[in-house]
Amino acid sequence: MEFTLLYYALKIFIEINVMLSDRDRKLLVICISLLIFVSCKTGEKRLASTQQTDPRWSDPLEYGRSLNPGRKHLIQILPGLYRPGSQPMGIGPRLKEFRLVADEYERLHPDVYIEFLTSADVAGGSEGEWIRTRLLGGVAPEIVEINTEAVWQDIEDKKGWWIPLDPYLNKPNPYVAGNKRWIDLFANQSLTQAKRAPDGKLYCITLDIVETGIFYNKDILEKVGVTLPRDWQEFLAMQEKLKQAGYI
Repeated sequence: MEFTLLYYALKIFIEINVMLSDRDRKLLVICISLLIFVSCKTGEKRLASTQQTDPRWSDPLEYGRSLNPGRKHLIQILPGLYRPGSQPMGIGPRLKEFRLVADEYERLHPDVYIEFLTSADVAGGSEGEWIRTRLLGGVAPEIVEINTEAVWQDIEDKKGWWIPLDPYLNKPNPYVAGNKRWIDLFANQSLTQAKRAPDGKLYCITLDIVETGIFYNKDILEKVGVTLPRDWQEFLAMQEKLKQAGYI
């Protein structure tokens, strides 16, 4: 079924929220740093007929709004750079995909509506300040896009703000026929497992990655007599030789 992973992430939140009483209900926040790989083949066709007349597409600030406010369960999502209506780096059309996925989920679950929030884009040492302020005030969204390392201190301090996803990742995903564990559906297992917190649990699902490329001068490497490194130790050794030769 289309939109598989977001469906299940939303289903998890609803199940947890319903099971808790008002008195015992804790703030439920799913930290999702790299959230969804979406399969939209038939879903795109089904939704395409309504996109042309959808009033939200006339205003980028309205892209994240649900057309079904007032339903029993509200799920708020802070998708960061991928917020519906945003245009990352000013390239390409404004993003609609998260909203389309949410609309389809609302269609399948008529007691739920989903809203997308905005916040200041803060990185580095200040990353997470916005969400922590909301957490302290008890008004944080349920699903958040944030770097995993930014919340590890909260986990080590046992603040109880972030939900480990392991119990759900180890169950079958109800939106994919024949699977035994949701986590097995992720193609890059090394990347998924690398996001485990210091306590060994997974609080985040990877949504994107940033790759860093290094340019090098082949003539200089040949002159110094070094070859391309195959691991970090060889990379450091190469730097030392370049330094001794006066290139660094």
